[in-house]
Amino acid sequence: MNISTNKVDRFQVIESRNYSTILQILRDRLPISGAIYNVAVTICKDNTKKMECYSLDGELTEEKAVILINYITEDVGQNINISLPSNFITITQDFKEALLSTCAINWTGSHMFVGIERILSPLIVEISAFTMGNSVDVTPTLSYWISPQKIDELTMQKQGNIQTKQLDVGHGVEFFMKNTPNAKSEERIRSMITNSVSIGAYKEGGIVVAAALLSHRGQVGPLLTAQDHRRNGYGLTCMIELLKEMKNQGFQGASSVVKDNVKSIRLHEKLGMTMTHESDWISHTRAE
Repeated sequence: MNISTNKVDRFQVIESRNYSTILQILRDRLPISGAIYNVAVTICKDNTKKMECYSLDGELTEEKAVILINYITEDVGQNINISLPSNFITITQDFKEALLSTCAINWTGSHMFVGIERILSPLIVEISAFTMGNSVDVTPTLSYWISPQKIDELTMQKQGNIQTKQLDVGHGVEFFMKNTPNAKSEERIRSMITNSVSIGAYKEGGIVVAAALLSHRGQVGPLLTAQDHRRNGYGLTCMIELLKEMKNQGFQGASSVVKDNVKSIRLHEKLGMTMTHESDWISHTRAE
């Protein structure tokens, strides 16, 4: 739902025949566009996914296209991803009105802007909180990326009887339900594993001690190690294997870290990942 307006919606739906063009634009915007590029790859691999792609004024060039991709998930409602041209430096009144009035964003329902570039954050908070009257949560993050060439150079040391492989769905559900605080839905975890690139670290007996996934938001996560198996490098091993598998399947090595998570920042630096920009996750949960 958007604000009532007589204006034409400037965010135009991109038809599937133009998805390859969108993908090329996002490829040209790497490394900043890493996460939304991965979301677009998902659409191109399977256009039956319930994702919608828009461009401001229907522009399809790197210099002008403001690309918006959204989709619905059980946890946060509408997920909104936006990619800006590299020469986008000023928020104009016209742009503000276009974002406020578009039907592509459900401002009054539950929504989350995923890893939004910092230049857009004040405008999104202004619209969601002060114009629409929503309660808004903002999580400042650092966005990271690693090139395919550097992924190829990543190596791992053998770790005794630990084996890394694609995460089995049943094993993965059991692992995340046991080791994730406040885990609520087995079905949601099952869907998350089934529909993503995943790696598990197994010890003898088929017991998962660590796991890493590429989330539907186009970034690494969750990455989790069982409490009694930490400080053994299993998380690092899973991350390396996941990045390599992401590359093999045509995805970019994109990730983000909450700005004050020193441990995770060190892990990304140890992997040789580059901090590309500061970003924000901005969400509103509609009260029932």
